[in-house]
Amino acid sequence: MRKSDGVTLIALVITVIVLIILAAVTIYPESEDDDVVTKAQESAAETDSAIDEEQEDIATTLDYIDESTANYIDNNTENNVIN
Repeated sequence: MRKSDGVTLIALVITVIVLIILAAVTIYPESEDDDVVTKAQESAAETDSAIDEEQEDIATTLDYIDESTANYIDNNTENNVIN
């Protein structure tokens, strides 16, 4: 029997097929980048909206605290003047 030291045609074909499959798997996600970019843009818009709402809530809370503090100071000042 003769021993082969080289690459057989079958091994070469199998290697090429595996490389084609790997290339297809790698290229497929690249073709859907628009979907990923769209989702990222939508998430950024939602985040900006949430930040705006949070800032409005903080402003409302600070206004309430300022009014409450002013009313407390006014009430205590009047009580001290009367006493």
